[in-house]
Amino acid sequence: MKLILFLLISNILNIYGGDMERKLKVNTNYELHSYDTLKGDGFDLMFFFKNIYAGLVSDFRNGHIDPMIAESWDISSDGTIWKFKIRKGLKFTDGSNITVEEVYKSFMRVLWLTRDNKTRLHESLVGLEEWKDYKKGFKGIAIEDGEIVFRFKKRPNNIFETLSQSMFQIVSSKCYDENGIWKDEKCYIGSGQYKIIKMTKDITILKNRHLYPEVKDSPDIVEIYSSKSNFLSQLYKRNADFTLAQNISLDEQNKQELYKNNYLITERPPVNMIFLELNWRRSPFNDKKLRQFIRDIFINRIKEELKDYKTDFSFIPKG
Repeated sequence: MKLILFLLISNILNIYGGDMERKLKVNTNYELHSYDTLKGDGFDLMFFFKNIYAGLVSDFRNGHIDPMIAESWDISSDGTIWKFKIRKGLKFTDGSNITVEEVYKSFMRVLWLTRDNKTRLHESLVGLEEWKDYKKGFKGIAIEDGEIVFRFKKRPNNIFETLSQSMFQIVSSKCYDENGIWKDEKCYIGSGQYKIIKMTKDITILKNRHLYPEVKDSPDIVEIYSSKSNFLSQLYKRNADFTLAQNISLDEQNKQELYKNNYLITERPPVNMIFLELNWRRSPFNDKKLRQFIRDIFINRIKEELKDYKTDFSFIPKG
């Protein structure tokens, strides 16, 4: 009995280097083809960058703002000056220090290369529109008393959400040149919670560095499998704990495959819309009873097709 129990435990626990660690297996159709954070807003790279790079703060993990590279921050009474104190003792994955100077240069790079963007952040930073010399900088960002300081024309909206975006995560100056251009797409020096410890064409393995606040039961090891096959089949075969895909068409065949493999769809993002437009000002649809008849058929059909989901209906005009 003890031998059987030991074997069961050995199969459940994932062991790397002699230490028992939590492992998460992810299947994706995408490859990590670049480490340049300027490309990190694409769905194909966002998942990777959110793990291998870190920003000043994070607003996507616990449903509230978490300090990351910034240890704390202070905001002026009118909301136009934001000061971020950089956490001490942090290191990039190559062992070099994450200093306030590195953070400053990282922001200077991304703001310079995107200076023509018309986002709310760009338009609100003091002096960005007049910035002509990359090396001289501009008034909207500076290092003062060992802190990163942002100056805005007025109190910015959703600044934490913006700073959590992949493009504003902190990168090492070793990976970009004097003009801010990424030297090599394969230049990787991470600042994030996870470090790449193995990478092949088919698999990328990340190891948790436990540098920043993290959610409960965060995995110690993340195995990311790049596969061009049907990602649902990876779930069926138990090759992944979850799959990452930009979109999915849950047609009848896919749904039947899910049911066949004992999967139950409990919810999905409230982003899909089925839209039917009738010109209610003209015949025949100016007849309210006809519209109601079509409405009932429409609702019954949707309920039958999407019986596993909660569906919200809306009609304009009412009735």
